[in-house]
Amino acid sequence: MPRTDLDRAPYSEVRPSMPRLLVVDDELLLLEALEVALLGHVHVLTTVDPHEALARIETGERYDAILLDVRMPEMDGIELYERIAAISPAQARRIVFMTAAFSSADHRLLTLQNATLRKPVDLSRIDELFSAPDHRGRNRTQSS
Repeated sequence: MPRTDLDRAPYSEVRPSMPRLLVVDDELLLLEALEVALLGHVHVLTTVDPHEALARIETGERYDAILLDVRMPEMDGIELYERIAAISPAQARRIVFMTAAFSSADHRLLTLQNATLRKPVDLSRIDELFSAPDHRGRNRTQSS
């Protein structure tokens, strides 16, 4: 999707009735499916590059929710979470992790308060991401 000036505006300035969602995942098909499924309901920004996502937060972009894949090749979702938390703790609270299968490699998720969605992501659960100012205190894991 082409980038516009709206992509860089604070989420409160972009169609206040349309929530902003940032999705970071190395699976292009998932990103495309989310964009199509949420078209017209959610302003979806997607990237396969965690460094791009981090740069967006560093430049002041803000989102109503952020979906992060736990396992990505260059920078995993936990490291990206930690780097976002250092810049904007409020944005870090809006992160929801996505994982295909919880394993011992994901033990770091247990130390965080953020919710986790199982892959494949149940698209009907995406609306739940915008029902609270942050995702702490939610069910730890939501299965699809």
